[in-house]
Amino acid sequence: MSTVTPDRYRELRRLKAEYKEAKQAATDAEAAMKRYQAELFDDMRAEGSMSWKGDDATYSRKSTVYARVDDRDKFHEYIKKHQLEDEFLRETEEKARLNEYVRGLIDNGEELPPGLSFYAQEYISITES
Repeated sequence: MSTVTPDRYRELRRLKAEYKEAKQAATDAEAAMKRYQAELFDDMRAEGSMSWKGDDATYSRKSTVYARVDDRDKFHEYIKKHQLEDEFLRETEEKARLNEYVRGLIDNGEELPPGLSFYAQEYISITES
């Protein structure tokens, strides 16, 4: 007797739909929170307020600076000039292209290069009819 029944397929479809809805709800909630936080931050700044202590918590206005590379060539030139390559530059593989390459090798029955392996993420695709 098969344990793979129509009900199990339907349950998978329901769970995937629930996951998709929850993921969208989380995305929407994050966007709403960020908009509200930015508005409150601006209002606190306008009032000259750095923090507010309530019954439940202390709310403090903070700012964290993050780097953004706008011109990679100029930045790399600076890094090399100041001998900071080891600190700021890292050699990494191009994951998406590497995945394509490995899939092609496997599809063609070819061996993988030394030092490379793979794993398969298994899932069931559902196509709406």
